[in-house]
Amino acid sequence: MMSMQFDGIERRVSPSMVVGVGASAGGVEALCALVGALPESFGGSMIVVLHTSSKGIGTLVNVLGRAGALHVEMATDRTVLRRQTIYVAPHDRQLVLTGRLIRLTDDPPQHGYRPAIDATFASLASFHGLAAGVLLSGTLSDGTRGLLVLKAAGGTALVQDPAEAQHAGMIRSAQRAVAIDATLPVLGLAARLVKSSLDLDTRQPAV
Repeated sequence: MMSMQFDGIERRVSPSMVVGVGASAGGVEALCALVGALPESFGGSMIVVLHTSSKGIGTLVNVLGRAGALHVEMATDRTVLRRQTIYVAPHDRQLVLTGRLIRLTDDPPQHGYRPAIDATFASLASFHGLAAGVLLSGTLSDGTRGLLVLKAAGGTALVQDPAEAQHAGMIRSAQRAVAIDATLPVLGLAARLVKSSLDLDTRQPAV
């Protein structure tokens, strides 16, 4: 596991924060807008969990790669998080984070989904730094329990403005159960993430 020692190369590759983004029905458009609003200098890592088919996940990697300036790749087991990188959870595996290490597991589906947003969001609590969960368009309640776990560990819970989302079910579920830190349009969510990352980088010791 990569330690938080900022001595040259390691500081340049180690993320200042991790952001989990969960989406389901109607979420691809919101994901593209969010990714497109993040600058190439973004100091965090992002993990994307989308409810879709194996073909849809493969397409999503390409779509998000074209949408913005950050590098996008399919998550693989035992990958160490890097700055300025977006990791897309593969189909039919649960993606959980252990510190800065991505693990893909065969744990059972949650809410009928594998990957499940809840599983990923809850695991972000193990990140030694700022962790945020962002819930976008979708139906039903996946993401609510994960945000509760993340908030209890001191993380940040953000949701898309339900008036902007194509489907507000997941968002409304989270709003009823979780002390949400901010409800914003997608571009407002991106601006908040960028500011948080910049604030963290400013506080880190110079190389």
